[in-house]
Amino acid sequence: MIRSVLLSAFTLFTFFSYSQEVITDLDVNPSLKNHYDKEIPKPSAKNPDSTNNDTLTLPFFDDFSGGGLYPDTALWMDDYAFINEEYPVEPISIGVATLDGVDEKGHPYDDSKPNTYGLADNLTSNPIRMSGYTPLDSLYFSFYYQGEGYGNAPERDDSLLLQFRTDSIYYISDTIIDTTINDTTIIDSIIQYGSKWIHIWSDTGQDQSNFKFVILPIVKQEYFTDRFQFRFRNYATLSGNLDQWHIDYVFLDENRTVKDSSFFDVAFVYNGPSLLKNYEAMPWIQFKDNQSDEIVSSYSVWLRNNLNTSANTPYSDELYNEDTLLKLTNEGNFNIAASSLQEVTLNLTIPTINGSDSVNLSFKNFISLSGDIEKSNDTITRYQKFHNYYAYDDGTAEKGYGLNTKNGRIAYRFVLNKPDYLRAIAMYFNEVLEDVSDKNFYLTVWTSLDPEVKVFEQPAVKPIYENELNRFHYYKLDTVEILIQDTFYLGWKQTTTDVLNIGLDKNTDANSNMFYNVGGDWLNSTIPGSWMIRPLLGDTLPPGLSVKEDIIEQGKILLYPNPATNYLHIYAEFENFNNGQTTLTIFNSIGNQVYSNNYSKRISLEGFDSGIYFLKLIDPASNNIYSKSFVVIR
Repeated sequence: MIRSVLLSAFTLFTFFSYSQEVITDLDVNPSLKNHYDKEIPKPSAKNPDSTNNDTLTLPFFDDFSGGGLYPDTALWMDDYAFINEEYPVEPISIGVATLDGVDEKGHPYDDSKPNTYGLADNLTSNPIRMSGYTPLDSLYFSFYYQGEGYGNAPERDDSLLLQFRTDSIYYISDTIIDTTINDTTIIDSIIQYGSKWIHIWSDTGQDQSNFKFVILPIVKQEYFTDRFQFRFRNYATLSGNLDQWHIDYVFLDENRTVKDSSFFDVAFVYNGPSLLKNYEAMPWIQFKDNQSDEIVSSYSVWLRNNLNTSANTPYSDELYNEDTLLKLTNEGNFNIAASSLQEVTLNLTIPTINGSDSVNLSFKNFISLSGDIEKSNDTITRYQKFHNYYAYDDGTAEKGYGLNTKNGRIAYRFVLNKPDYLRAIAMYFNEVLEDVSDKNFYLTVWTSLDPEVKVFEQPAVKPIYENELNRFHYYKLDTVEILIQDTFYLGWKQTTTDVLNIGLDKNTDANSNMFYNVGGDWLNSTIPGSWMIRPLLGDTLPPGLSVKEDIIEQGKILLYPNPATNYLHIYAEFENFNNGQTTLTIFNSIGNQVYSNNYSKRISLEGFDSGIYFLKLIDPASNNIYSKSFVVIR
């Protein structure tokens, strides 16, 4: 299949098109945007010209594995770079600093035009005391960098550059002095003492799969001052979260050589995967009686040995249910080959987990190589949630997904361990410059795609952008509940050619469960990743998603048998239902009324097709409505 890049001044965002499937880049950084929207205190940027800033001593080292969204203020002056684990591919250690086209608040630097170009982010070190060194001390500065990763690739006109600053340069100012002495005019310039940023290195945008290593000597005497600094900068498209460069493993020290690319450090490069075979999260009620079938029997993590000799690395892990330790395992030692990225697989045995309505596990993994230079990259923690929803995604969108075809449909497959009620559908839509929140779609549920069996369709649904970090919007179903037996599909049918831009997680891959239809057959999606769509199940709706106030507790009606074939028996707890004045109405799964009559304890199902139905009773005395679903099987 041909992959083409389409750039449009009218859509205001870049996207890749795979036939009718469209991948979009993000226009904002939701993590940073949420940080500001919530008014969470962030590190205060420092003035590089101030003499009050703390001065560092060598060595200078940062691999960005300490967490947080912003650079460590103990090492860095500004807060424009985005610290993250999501965007890099095979980093040197877990965590990178990403430079892109959005500011420290997560917003585009300039969204007035789609292709505005210019200087974007800075990553500036605190001043470093180097006055006691000379060129004979063999000082070298090194770092790794990668373009694109799981983000947007810098183009040829984009660039990443490195600059050094010194405070010991004399330069000619632009001030011109015009004086007259003994009828002679003298035009002179003033020589001033000051500082200057000097270009040291740069690279232009390009497709790049691996991190590249750069090492540079520091030999000029003008750099050996009390307040030496360096900074990374990027030139990029300023209208979105675009043209990304990822920086890792920044190191400045003495007694190095140009071949010094070996570091005594074994590091995790990614957080741990899900403990589940098929999902990132699943409902507790679906998990608790099927634990052995759902939990993985082996668990793989990735370690990088940054040393040029093999490293015999001790490994251990701990499993917690909230604060209760369930399991502590010494996994022994793993021999990690020299200068390699290596997958380590653990045999995983998890004890039976107990809980009531929900469970929160944390699985902590540790390596403990003696003499390791950086401890913050030696621990990862996987949080495993069992609440009331299924998820294939990890909760963070790196891209967006949609179809560019009117009446195009997408369907996302989930499989239950036992029947349950579908109560609501959670979706995360990426906010883009071209707002599509006024575009309608049909929220749809199927129980089969071949043959196609649609059990629910809700019209006039629109994308809704939530302000909080990767916050899903919850769409409650207008029929209150849908009883699902096993396999089901969630998705939509769109009414326009607009790309709706559902969040796409690139760090997980549920591709085998993602389907689309643009007018013919259902096709498996060609896009690696996971849509950010989640079904919410259970006996009750989640907090904040209560049903309409005029619909009362469904437990006051009993329907049997359910599923039913020929007759349905109806028992109501309320005496006034038996006076012949109560209206009984039945709707099919797409909201069409198929039955209406006075209340009766037994009704015939002759003429009812197989499927899900919704029964409603209206109490004439109080005007309360009572609702219950049932299934007809032929």
